[in-house]
Amino acid sequence: MKKQVKNILFLVVGSLVVIGTFSVLLLLNFFKLNVDALSGGFLIFAEIGLVFTLYKMSRAKVSRSIVQKSGLISLTSLYALIITILLVVFKILNSSFNTALAIYIGVTCFAVVIGISIFLFSNKVQKTNENTTQERRLMQICEKRIFDLTTESKNARYQNQLNEIYESLKYSDKVGVSSVDEKIVGAILNLETNITSEKAVDIFDNIKALLKQRSMELSENKRGEF
Repeated sequence: MKKQVKNILFLVVGSLVVIGTFSVLLLLNFFKLNVDALSGGFLIFAEIGLVFTLYKMSRAKVSRSIVQKSGLISLTSLYALIITILLVVFKILNSSFNTALAIYIGVTCFAVVIGISIFLFSNKVQKTNENTTQERRLMQICEKRIFDLTTESKNARYQNQLNEIYESLKYSDKVGVSSVDEKIVGAILNLETNITSEKAVDIFDNIKALLKQRSMELSENKRGEF
């Protein structure tokens, strides 16, 4: 409820700023000449764009990429500032309508292109971060399951083997995907079921071999990226 009130107040303040700007320009008879009216129109448009961007970013989820939030807010703020500067320059120089229009359209198109680039890049960064988090979670789950096995007194006879695997998982490179990830998960589940049987020895050897293979694959993959 508080957030809704905050968003409403934000829109109200933003609307008042836009209306205030329009009123000041109107009182100054700023719309008398076509070039001045054009400048005023782009200034109002820039302010609306800035208010809209700030509003959307304030409502965005916390997980929204920081690149997108800071990038788009900075871009729209800079755009509004440039339009304001151009308005003053064109007013002082008494520039022609066609010249002003061409420059305003050029600046706006450039801002739109940069905005789209920021949006696409931020989405790519966010997707990469999500994939990295997902990859890490798999090995973290494996690490926790092995740790849980080390805390059970019935597994005391295999404490050394469990600790060795736990240390391997704990200090392994968790970022990345290998061809044996699913096999590692399956082997750990198999170990949980058969740790009290004679099969446990073979399962331990299998897990160690799989972890070694995973480490080699990740090293090769990351070496190939450079």
